[in-house]
Amino acid sequence: MGLDISYGSNIEKAGIKPNDDTVYDYEIAIWNEPCFEYQLGSLDRRYSYRWTSKSEHGSFRAGSYSGYNEWRRELIKMVGYDSLGSVCAEFGDKSF
Repeated sequence: MGLDISYGSNIEKAGIKPNDDTVYDYEIAIWNEPCFEYQLGSLDRRYSYRWTSKSEHGSFRAGSYSGYNEWRRELIKMVGYDSLGSVCAEFGDKSF
């Protein structure tokens, strides 16, 4: 398994996401760590989204999940935190 990242602009709500992890080909699901909720801006993770005719988008393979998690751990250390839990604690999420 690997980590694939998609990005894009000018998306619109497609509808409320199903309760399970089903994602349809024409939809974009928003997944986000609860402690980074502030980064969503006007997006609502309860909804799925879709590209529009004005959208510019792309994707790339970011490597393995284990490699990504190691990179996150190093990044967290570089900015002065001990762990993801300490980052989330500072931003108000107590679930870690």
